[in-house]
Amino acid sequence: MKEQTVPLFKPPLLVWTCLACFVQLGIFATSNGFYVWFPSILNSLANHEGDETKICDVLGANAANNNGTVAICDDTVNTMTFQRAILVGLVFCSMYLIVGIIVDLVGKKPILVIVLFAAGLCGISAHLVSNQLAAVSLFAIFQMSGACIGLLTAVVVELFPTKLRAMAVCLSLMFGRVGSVLGSNVIGILLETSCGVSFYLFGGLLIVCSLLCLTLPGKQNKKADKQAVLEPSLNEMHEPA
Repeated sequence: MKEQTVPLFKPPLLVWTCLACFVQLGIFATSNGFYVWFPSILNSLANHEGDETKICDVLGANAANNNGTVAICDDTVNTMTFQRAILVGLVFCSMYLIVGIIVDLVGKKPILVIVLFAAGLCGISAHLVSNQLAAVSLFAIFQMSGACIGLLTAVVVELFPTKLRAMAVCLSLMFGRVGSVLGSNVIGILLETSCGVSFYLFGGLLIVCSLLCLTLPGKQNKKADKQAVLEPSLNEMHEPA
């Protein structure tokens, strides 16, 4: 294990190790962290009565109502919550299909940069809009960042030598799991105390991750690599049978 771990924290692999771990942590913390609270957010929006308002205003009103001396537990789940959850699931499915179709044509790096940047902007925008349908749609795209977990894992496999790949993938995913735990707890606290900060913080985190992905190597020319492999065999001398 030592032979597989120590080289990851030495130049020139140290930079890629830190980048992979940080980006995985950011993606897991945002997608899984918000997903834990997503049903509660949807239910609060569905049960909101009155004029359309921002997500954090609805959550803040619910928190204010529960600050009395007598706590009232309302476990009512609005059917609209399930409908909107299905919408988010469809967005996830469509995203995985689109990525699977275009990844060989476009490359992993552009998809990572574009998806993470767009998801970060949508996360910040979801806090700013007052229309519920628009807010839920933007929030669904915000959650779409989770589709980049597999892509980043594939990039990690390409970045490291064969004997270190398994450990590099495990290490990055371990940081991702840590991000899930930290993200869900931090978001839960912020939604009650400073709701807007949670959207700005984690939306900005995704944007930072997308900018870091710009440093990744570009798409390799597979045709050139294949030609390089074939050329030696074409130049070999063969004895007649």
